[in-house]
Amino acid sequence: MIEHESSILIKLNEPIGKINPFVLGQFIEHFPRQVYGGIYEEESPHSDLNGFRLDVEKALKDLEPPILRWPGGNYTSGYHWKWGAGPKNERVARKNPVWDEFESHHFGTTEFIEHCRRIGTEPMICVGVGGSDENPTPEEAAAWVRYCNAVNGPEAELRAKAGYSEPLNVKWWGLGNEVWGSWQIGYYRNGRDYGKDALKFIKAMKRSDSSLKFVAVGANPGWPPRWNIQLLSNDDLVREIDALNWHHYLQIGDPEERISHVNASLGLRKIDRTLRVLIKEIENACKRVGRDDVIKVAITEWNEYGWIHSPWTTDINDRNKAPEQYDLAHALYTAGFLNIILRKAAYISIANYSPVINTRGLIYADERGVLLRSTYFVFQMYKLCTGGLSISTQIECPNLEDSNALVLDVAAVKVGDNKVYLFVVNRALEDLACQIKIPDFAVRSSSGTILTSESLKSYNSFENPNVVIPREFKLNVSGEEFKVSFPKHSLSVLLLE
Repeated sequence: MIEHESSILIKLNEPIGKINPFVLGQFIEHFPRQVYGGIYEEESPHSDLNGFRLDVEKALKDLEPPILRWPGGNYTSGYHWKWGAGPKNERVARKNPVWDEFESHHFGTTEFIEHCRRIGTEPMICVGVGGSDENPTPEEAAAWVRYCNAVNGPEAELRAKAGYSEPLNVKWWGLGNEVWGSWQIGYYRNGRDYGKDALKFIKAMKRSDSSLKFVAVGANPGWPPRWNIQLLSNDDLVREIDALNWHHYLQIGDPEERISHVNASLGLRKIDRTLRVLIKEIENACKRVGRDDVIKVAITEWNEYGWIHSPWTTDINDRNKAPEQYDLAHALYTAGFLNIILRKAAYISIANYSPVINTRGLIYADERGVLLRSTYFVFQMYKLCTGGLSISTQIECPNLEDSNALVLDVAAVKVGDNKVYLFVVNRALEDLACQIKIPDFAVRSSSGTILTSESLKSYNSFENPNVVIPREFKLNVSGEEFKVSFPKHSLSVLLLE
């Protein structure tokens, strides 16, 4: 056990902001084995008569994702909603223009909404804004809104033919995906041109439903150069959008070439700095136009790993699914990222882990059934905090090895008047004794849950699915100050009442 003086001061009188449940959101794309062979697999023994995989559905219900983004991702830039509209047996199978996969389009808008209803999540649909003739037009996007939300008219009649006479009530819409990247159909070379087109989409879509919420495409501050500054120079767009998105993939790498636990922790420090710059850019734009409420950040894709995209070979798909890649270190990074989101609760309204199933997802599914990866349980542990109030903490502890990253990564959440959740990642390879102080909150009862294992490289497999899973532990503490020992390489969630 590390004997250095370590302490966590929970500052109940310094609230950060209310936590939007959408920050624990998920993402699904028409990428190999995410939709088809993931949440939806016709004629599978694991599926119902409509093609929905019931084992996957149960895992998602238990996870309780608050919002689900679809259909992409890169896929969105070349997707036209009518491909997956109307009666399923009348839809035309075709090769999609992005991932070069042939698909039936049996999973379309109504199937997506049905899936969301079955697992109890809010749908977010992403429209393929772009500057090419292959991209959907603003008028096409407006028709998609009517297909989802109109009471009557030709789009509502087409929806009724698919079995849904009542409106689907889709409120959240993304305005493209990574449109600054050359891998997108109709990508833009600057944020100014994208902003002009995004505004056209907003105006057209709002004519179909004035209550819609919009997420515009942002970028890393500085790359592409001045993208956010150019985009946010459009005063009308700044007044209209509800959130500006940002994507994050660390590229931890595969087991044989992955970056170290220390460097992954240092990567989290860089995220903190990146978000500070992005938030400042947004605040400046809102102040310039006199907007009272500040545009929020939406991290609509994030993961520790980048996806392995191509070529489409068995080897590539095997590398995506290899269980040893999704180990305890991976889970601790996930927890650290979620702690950043909680500590910036006043500015972040949405976050979507990318993706929820297969590829690099929380859940893996194949003909054997479902495997819950280590990261799945991190999200399960954090769902306790949604709707609570993020509060400040002050940490005193050693650094991780020879780095400038702290051993402890901490977030605190107050739920109601009588509960405080403390989320603590101990990154060290030794147990750590820590003094916890919570002034003006006399703890009378307490409990704890921990996610850890023998090694940072421990992982779940079909043969051994319970190697990295949460376990309850006794926490007999009371008063306003007490000591807790946090085991090596662990995520602990303390409930103080």
